[in-house]
Amino acid sequence: MSMINKKGFTLIELLAAMVILGMIMVIAIPNITGILNNSRNQTYVEDAKKFISMAEYKFRTDKNMAKPTEGSGGTIDLGCVFISLSYLDKSEFKDAPNGSPYLLDKSLVIVRLVNNTYEYRVILLDSDGKGVINKTKEELYNSKSNDLITKIDLNNTNELEGPRIINSANWLFKIRGKLYSAKTWYAGSGIVPYSL
Repeated sequence: MSMINKKGFTLIELLAAMVILGMIMVIAIPNITGILNNSRNQTYVEDAKKFISMAEYKFRTDKNMAKPTEGSGGTIDLGCVFISLSYLDKSEFKDAPNGSPYLLDKSLVIVRLVNNTYEYRVILLDSDGKGVINKTKEELYNSKSNDLITKIDLNNTNELEGPRIINSANWLFKIRGKLYSAKTWYAGSGIVPYSL
C-alpha cells in the first residue's frame, strides 16, 4: 500500500474559506464604520456640552461680563451675549474628532434672556463645517448624538455669517437663517471692539 502525502488544502477548500471571510467582511465593515461615526458624533456632543458648561460657568462667575437683555424671539434675537471658544480655556478643544481644528471665533455660546431665564445655545464648528449647530443645553442632554451633528458650507453666507459689525454698537451672527444680535462679543482675551 502506498501512502499518499496529503499536506495542504484543495483549491475548493481555499475558495470556500475566502468566500466565508468575504461575507464576514461585508457584514463587519459597515458595522465598524457605523460604530466609529457614532463615537465621533458623541465626541462632538460631549465637546459641545463641555463648551456650554464652561461658558455658563464663566458667565455666572464673572461679574464684569455684560448681561443680555430680553430678545424679540422672532427672526432676530436682540441683546444676546456671544462667548467665543477663543475666550475660554481652549486646552481641551485642540482638535475636533475628525482631526481638523475647531474654529475659535465661529464656535460660540449665545447667551439669551428668555422669560427672565438665561438660555445658552452652542455652535461648535470645525474647519470642515461639521459640528453642533445652534442647540440648547437641554437638546444636548436629551437628544441622540447623531441627530445633533450637522455639516454646513462655511462659504455660504445663508448657512453661516459673522460675527460681524452691523452698526456702531451691535454684532450680528447668522446661522441657518436665524439672526442673533449682541452688544458684547467675548473672544480672545476679552471684549472684541467694534472697530474691527
